[in-house]
Amino acid sequence: MTIGLNMTVTVEFTCKTEDGILVDESKHYDKPFKFVVGNQNIMDGFNTVVQTMEVGEHKVATIPPEEAFGKYDEFMKDTFKIDEIPNGRMLAEQSGKTVYHSTEDGMEPVTITDNGDGTLTMDYNHPLAGKNLILDITVLDAVQAYFPPDVEDEYGGPAFPTE
Repeated sequence: MTIGLNMTVTVEFTCKTEDGILVDESKHYDKPFKFVVGNQNIMDGFNTVVQTMEVGEHKVATIPPEEAFGKYDEFMKDTFKIDEIPNGRMLAEQSGKTVYHSTEDGMEPVTITDNGDGTLTMDYNHPLAGKNLILDITVLDAVQAYFPPDVEDEYGGPAFPTE
């Protein structure tokens, strides 16, 4: 059976960057990972790959940045004088690290760079933006999902994909 939209799929997977850095894996969940195909909380590339597979199939696929954490955008960087921003010195001590800041959409990652000239650069791109991901996945099971009417997810939106 070919996997389609709105199916509950059970998979085992490992997802890494091209240089081998582990992004996520089903072992992290202590059991195979189960999700609804098309669910907006799953990266687009993961959904796309699964929809090309059948139950029992194993595949290794490359997910492009556009279907993962997005392209790297140079315009998503700002440079500030350390002495002119709140906690500038503390942020400078975090140079090279990713910290999180609060936005209307929740917590977002920011990579801090101390430029050595009294300025900091804050990079608002996701740390994995611009990177291809390698997905090693096996589909263990798939069934048509049942969607109770009027169920909302934790963010107040539809809990199940609609097309």
